[in-house]
Amino acid sequence: MKIQTLKLTVTATFIAIGVAVGYALIFLPNVELVTLLIFLGGYNLGWKSGAFIGFTTEFIYSNFNLFGPAPVHILAAQLLGMLLAGIAGAIVREFVTPDSPGRAARFFFALTAVIITAVFDFLTTLADVLIIEPGPGFLVARLVAGLPFFVLHIASNGLIFFFLAPALIQILQKLPPFERLAKQRPMMTGM
Repeated sequence: MKIQTLKLTVTATFIAIGVAVGYALIFLPNVELVTLLIFLGGYNLGWKSGAFIGFTTEFIYSNFNLFGPAPVHILAAQLLGMLLAGIAGAIVREFVTPDSPGRAARFFFALTAVIITAVFDFLTTLADVLIIEPGPGFLVARLVAGLPFFVLHIASNGLIFFFLAPALIQILQKLPPFERLAKQRPMMTGM
């Protein structure tokens, strides 16, 4: 199999699993694995693929779920937030390699999750505020009202990344498709 075909297949797999885990946890408010899957896609495949995985996964998940599609302004913020999560995965790969030591890497992954999730929550809140009633007063009110949900979302993603990201990266690196992609890594940077 050509390397580009393999990369496309792995990209499609990340998207499919991301959407599936999103639906599997849809009834747990603000606890999700979608961000982690998108992040791992960027970590393993580079920033362009990570951005594509983030955009596509969120587009499918957000438009075809049990609660109905997101309004366009919220969808745009969600797409941007998850696109950034995929890019963040590729950036983190430059600092934390698959063989990086345990505890420091775990904290770095958790910090990354906190930042990604906070940006996502802020973008979606800001998008809503700009449509409903633009202004700093309403934005602050929405942020305060949403604080319990933000804290749960940010804390759960921090813990998920802390415990699962290093383990999943180690597992993925041992799978034949990822071993083959890793050999091509210097040529794949940015793809």
